[in-house]
Amino acid sequence: MKILLVTAMISIVISSVACTQTKTINHKSQVNDNGIRVTCNINKVQTKTYNLDEVKQLNLTSNLQTFIYGVIDVKNLTTKPVIFNIEDYKLLLGSSISSKIYIDSVADIIINKEVLTPNGHSTKKVYWVFPGNINTYDINKIQVNVSR
Repeated sequence: MKILLVTAMISIVISSVACTQTKTINHKSQVNDNGIRVTCNINKVQTKTYNLDEVKQLNLTSNLQTFIYGVIDVKNLTTKPVIFNIEDYKLLLGSSISSKIYIDSVADIIINKEVLTPNGHSTKKVYWVFPGNINTYDINKIQVNVSR
């Protein structure tokens, strides 16, 4: 029985590894938004393939998803406090817009509006998701998109 359990666990790990591809990259995109400068430093792309059960359970539009990881830095360029929400910033590649932004953490984090002091800034490790596969060469075409 132990051998069967170990074999099952090894096959799960192998299938998980076989379904994911990760590439390290370096791309920076920036946008100014009403006195706020938003800089996204993209540093990793991960493509994951989901099985049919996962596609149904997660309500995905495609069994292939591309995760774009990076750091978002939001800086207040004004002399007054500014309220912002990082959920307003998605990624744009051609006509395709990413999912909402997620905080890159082991736990689910609820994103709230924040107040930036004059000349203050906020930095967070984040990720976005695109359906399908994104060619590594196309990553340099990604732009920050203001989406309210």
